[in-house]
Amino acid sequence: MQLSPLFLSLLSIALPTTKAAPVGKYDIVLKFPTELHNNPDLVQLLRKRGDSIITADTDIHQVLLTFPVSVGGENLNAVVDTGSRSTWLYNAFTDKSSSLCQSNSCLTSSKDIDVSNDDYAIYYRGNFAASGKWATAPLSVQGSPDVSFKFGLADSIQGTSGGFSWAGFGYDSEGSDVDNPTHIVDALKMGGAISKRVFEVIYDGVTDWNSDIMGHGSLTLGGFDASKGYKFYDMVSDMQYNLAMPMKSMSNSNGLSADLDSTKAVVFDTGSTNLLMKTEYKDQILKDIQFDSDYPGFFSCSKYKDYKLEFQVDDNTSISFPLTSLSWNSYADSYDLCQLMIADLADDAAFEIVFGQYALKNMNVVFDIDSRTIGLSSSIDGILS
Repeated sequence: MQLSPLFLSLLSIALPTTKAAPVGKYDIVLKFPTELHNNPDLVQLLRKRGDSIITADTDIHQVLLTFPVSVGGENLNAVVDTGSRSTWLYNAFTDKSSSLCQSNSCLTSSKDIDVSNDDYAIYYRGNFAASGKWATAPLSVQGSPDVSFKFGLADSIQGTSGGFSWAGFGYDSEGSDVDNPTHIVDALKMGGAISKRVFEVIYDGVTDWNSDIMGHGSLTLGGFDASKGYKFYDMVSDMQYNLAMPMKSMSNSNGLSADLDSTKAVVFDTGSTNLLMKTEYKDQILKDIQFDSDYPGFFSCSKYKDYKLEFQVDDNTSISFPLTSLSWNSYADSYDLCQLMIADLADDAAFEIVFGQYALKNMNVVFDIDSRTIGLSSSIDGILS
């Protein structure tokens, strides 16, 4: 990832080893580049602002990390979503001119797809949902051998304007064995397409997170790049549908701190843009930030250029982010305004914090399902110690 010298000077991540890295050779690994996409409508909206700033909700800065899959003989782009277990794909066989098609490719009931009579529905934060029927079809990733895969075939969606399907990479910790083809990693291992249930997400070559929020990275299935110097930590074992690790507390540059109510605290969600935290923590840790009176959610970039948030994993492990790296900074030069990309998490959530893409873009992450560990490293040389 190419970042400015200022950014490099502000970002610090210290993650001492707490668990030995998994050992063993991975014989079958699928690795390919991904792309970060804005929702096209939202990109146009941002560009139309011109010289005027409008009050904006942070959720509009949608970033989609996608990878190519072939399902039922149709090639589609699927969004990598580590915050969900289930995968849902667009179904447009009733109307091939529908926006649910991707690049003139539409899933149809005649393309080797077995549609069941069981209803399927999934709901996300922010009025975002899909519903339809469960279906089974051959799945292939990057030319891998076809494997049988069960997924949601969505014929009704809300909260998005089409163009992508969603692939669940979260994990249901209730089942530790490879016994359920509804999980994409399980299905690939069952079919021999990969030899180990492990995958790596890397954000790399981000061209400009300040304006278009677009860039590139890579997704590796069945293995990871050991040269990245990962430090591995125990995964929370009973956090259903989410890939999570413990976290003790958080603090900021001015000494304000908040202890977390649970050690099952941090969820890694590539399907979320913002960093999310429960209101009680957000109110405490950000109460000394002065936001712009005319543009709520915006703060002075220069005034807070050295301001950091630190997340304490254990006695020897902390992750420190500059506030500006957790912000959308398109207006930094013209108006000295940065928009905070930290949003509220429901108080009844089973976890305390969500690391969305504004946090994850600074790290490389390995999710090792078989070893029940999460590996972290910096995407910038020399930051890990």
